[in-house]
Amino acid sequence: MKKILVSLLAILLILSMLCVMATSCGHKDDHRDPPSPDEPDDPDTPSDTYDPSDRGTYMKDAVGVTIRGTDIRVGYDFLPASDYATRGSNAGVDQSDLNSLRDKNAIIAAGRNDVPVYGIYAGAAHEYLNFYKDLSAMGIANLRTNWDANQITDEVMAAFCESNTSVMLTAGVSMGNYYSGSNKTNTNPELWDLSNYDFKRYLEAVVSNIEEILNRYGPKGSFFYHEDGSRNYEGNYNPIRYIEVQNEPNFQYLFGVRRPDGSDDAYSFLKYCIYALEQIVTYNTIKYHCPDDDVTGSPTVYVVGMGAGGVNGLDYNFINSVLQIDNKTIFQQSKDCSTGTTLYSILNSAIASSEKLQAIMGVDGTTTKADIDTVSTMDILSTHPYIDGSQATSPFGHSNFRLSSNINSLRKLLSDKGKADMPIWFTECGWNVLKSDGGLLGGGAHTQLEQAYMQVQYYLYAIRNGIDRITFMSIIDTDGCNYGQFQADSSTLGAGASNKRWIDADWRLACYAIQVMSQMLPNPALSKVLLETPTGIAYELIPDTDSVDLVTVVFSPLSPNKVTIPWTQSSYIVMTDIFGAEKIVEAVGGKVTVDAGPNLVYLREATYTDLAKHGVRATAANVSPLPLAWYGEKNEI
Repeated sequence: MKKILVSLLAILLILSMLCVMATSCGHKDDHRDPPSPDEPDDPDTPSDTYDPSDRGTYMKDAVGVTIRGTDIRVGYDFLPASDYATRGSNAGVDQSDLNSLRDKNAIIAAGRNDVPVYGIYAGAAHEYLNFYKDLSAMGIANLRTNWDANQITDEVMAAFCESNTSVMLTAGVSMGNYYSGSNKTNTNPELWDLSNYDFKRYLEAVVSNIEEILNRYGPKGSFFYHEDGSRNYEGNYNPIRYIEVQNEPNFQYLFGVRRPDGSDDAYSFLKYCIYALEQIVTYNTIKYHCPDDDVTGSPTVYVVGMGAGGVNGLDYNFINSVLQIDNKTIFQQSKDCSTGTTLYSILNSAIASSEKLQAIMGVDGTTTKADIDTVSTMDILSTHPYIDGSQATSPFGHSNFRLSSNINSLRKLLSDKGKADMPIWFTECGWNVLKSDGGLLGGGAHTQLEQAYMQVQYYLYAIRNGIDRITFMSIIDTDGCNYGQFQADSSTLGAGASNKRWIDADWRLACYAIQVMSQMLPNPALSKVLLETPTGIAYELIPDTDSVDLVTVVFSPLSPNKVTIPWTQSSYIVMTDIFGAEKIVEAVGGKVTVDAGPNLVYLREATYTDLAKHGVRATAANVSPLPLAWYGEKNEI
């Protein structure tokens, strides 16, 4: 009997080897077989025809796309690395960009926070109310939106709690409401006349604005708790824990200072001074009502400072200027001024005349004075690094602006001020979509495919360079811009609370690319830098904090290239494109070669299920030990 069993096993082994040879020498790279002509078409299979009326629904129920000219067609084909646009972009990546990235060993050692990098910006909170289920399906875990008591209602807050999204509110008060002068041109002497400013009322308004947020939606807010300490809202406890001080204060939002030609003056010293006062008072208000944790020392509510408009590097000038402000800084700097007044004296004069400010600042305004200290009045630095204006089809920048050097300059500013470890967030950034691809702009914009691959590249740039969070602008096209992730089918959309047309907007390609990335890498941490050159980049990533598996991401930032990287796992690899289409590739001699391009690919070790799905049978030498039950077949002994 024993001999018979041995003989049967030998026969089974030979047959198995023959099957493996047949399949291994066959269509190994084909991840699907063509349907038999005798079989009826599957009614659920998406059509391969393009209909302009379906714009914005290209990817419904599909796993990949093919690009033909400017048409985007639904299909199941793996997206070729060569399918990308070369429409006159002056983007560039050189070795100096890569060499200036943050030390990889420090990034690997630091790991990542609990909340993933994936985020989005909603210009108005009701946008989130309309889309939060879609955003959850995409894997969006961070939201930035503007504080407006008329828009952030209890219904909206309940949506924040239900989705467990980490919410940052951008809150600020315009000094324009407390300026009595008639002229806001930067050369006009009225701007430098302190009698035109009511600093006391302005700073009291800053306090009241923050208190309104915290008293209702903060960690101890009345939305969550009754006055007796019992729970009010019984759903998920997810209070507001992040407040960003102003939106792009170097532009028109803080105080509409203009140049003589009427354009916005991003280099206004006046703005630096006013912003410094607002950030100091905002910080003290938040810490007064929500002090840092006694045990851990961590903030219970984080102050996110600057929020600077970073179009091609304008953020650096503003942040540097604000950080240099101290007790000796003169508010009045103009050829028309005969005397100078320090910002220190302005702040303390306002405190001395206001019991509200005295309570918040913890000083009496007479014997004890509050210092001007901007770097210590924020927990996180935020910036808005847009690099869209020159059709830059790379997150690294273009000929006139390099993102890596800009971020390094900001880090040096923080380091020089003793805050080298302060986190930096990208709280607004993105790429416009061409009108021909469903956007609003005829030029200076991008295809939906470019928007998609640049955003996932940007996430990787952030992970590699120690940027904790990104909130892309925006959920839908708004304010005359079309950075939206969703196709709204209207050129007249605004941010008004009464506008409900967004509720049926479809996913643009970027939504699907982000969804696939968040599924492949739910909360990624850098594990290894395998390759970092201008023609090929490969990062090995840990998908999540409790994951034992690894995912490798490979791309060529600007143009298609063959990229070869070491592969020490099993020989069979699942390669996934940015829209989720898969195919099996094989490593040879401890290496794998990928046709890489801007449309990045994810590589992971193939499982038996993967091999069965793609019709590939493997030998025990190429995968981990073969179980008795393989693909549902039982080899009984």
